[in-house]
Amino acid sequence: MRIRACFYMASRNFLAKRRTMAKLSAAYAMVIVVVLCLFSYRESINLQLNTIVSKSASACYVETSEPLDLADYPAVTETKIIRGFDPLLTIDQITLTINDSENHVGVDDYSYDFVTEFLPGTQKDLYSVPFKIDAYSPEGVIFSAQDRREFTDKNGEAAVLIAGDLAPHEGGIILSDYMLQRFGLAPDKSLIGSRISMVNPKTGEVYCQDLTLIGIIDSRMFYTETNRFNAQIIIAEANATEAYAPAVYRYYGEDYSSTYRLALAITSDNIRCRYNSLLEMYNVIEDQQIIVGKVVSIILVAFFAALPVSVLTVLYFYYQQQKNYRQMQRAMGMKDRDVFACALLEQLYCLLAAAVIGTLLAQVLIMLVNVYFSEVLSVRIDVRTETMFLLLFATTGALLVFTAVVTGISSWRLSRESIAASLSQ
Repeated sequence: MRIRACFYMASRNFLAKRRTMAKLSAAYAMVIVVVLCLFSYRESINLQLNTIVSKSASACYVETSEPLDLADYPAVTETKIIRGFDPLLTIDQITLTINDSENHVGVDDYSYDFVTEFLPGTQKDLYSVPFKIDAYSPEGVIFSAQDRREFTDKNGEAAVLIAGDLAPHEGGIILSDYMLQRFGLAPDKSLIGSRISMVNPKTGEVYCQDLTLIGIIDSRMFYTETNRFNAQIIIAEANATEAYAPAVYRYYGEDYSSTYRLALAITSDNIRCRYNSLLEMYNVIEDQQIIVGKVVSIILVAFFAALPVSVLTVLYFYYQQQKNYRQMQRAMGMKDRDVFACALLEQLYCLLAAAVIGTLLAQVLIMLVNVYFSEVLSVRIDVRTETMFLLLFATTGALLVFTAVVTGISSWRLSRESIAASLSQ
């Protein structure tokens, strides 16, 4: 009965003192809004960085058409030297021969690769299985640390190499399971050591002849946004004929930022290079992350340092306004702990009201930031529901503890004063 009376009196007083309660609720709401927006913005930056890495790790390189003196660029950690051959043919125009006896015609079936319905008039090479050969130099690597890291992130501890050897040498050829399956072959280790030839039976053009199959690789290595079909067929650069394009040189940095700085250094030396635009975006967002991390820390420290002063000020005036009311409660026979419970419940109602107000204000503020500043900041604030509630409960809980301490001190001071003396003022 006593507990029910405390709830009833607290709710009635909360409704009766709407102005004071509105001020207190507004103060709490602003705390929640600021905390939500600051943490959401920082989380949004981290999400943007993770998205770039997960979608384009294999694009973390700078490509040039001429070799660099690595002594001038200490940021380079790995190098690829590739000569590509792309005859602009679909795979159904190629016949693969094994040991001069088994002929396998390529099947142009892309149903395992795409789910997109292409529009009429779309060029054929966008919805067909392309035939490409990459010739790698033994001076570089086939799969960089970035490539392997991406593969591991997407496929767990699955092995990149299904069977055989990964290092191409003169007279050898490496095929992916994807490419073997397009010729109707199972990627089985029993194929290792077979002699492979690829020709166009209509024109008689020979693309590779009597090369020994030395390795089968997992084609999931290439399922990235920017590098889907490269290196499905790998040979050594020594086997490349005059039909192959000139060599390109890919230089890898340790991470996105160092790769972008490498691109700037190469460009400043008047050397033409190509690099993924996401590197620049990553660098811009990472700079924001560093700045925002420092700014958010400073703002939060200043904010929570000023918070006790603000709350104390509001509670002090609230205490002065409610002083006679609390003494009347005591005069009516309420015990000190009941008076404290009633006051604390009023503050709890304030916090609940502030939680609703703060959540709505935060949503509006985040929407305005996304509309007017997302392009300028290159970051969009997307707050997940679980994150919103987590920050909301954390902030509300911290304020409740602080308010309980302040209310307890006020109630204790009130209990030390004479009821008659207080009511006579």
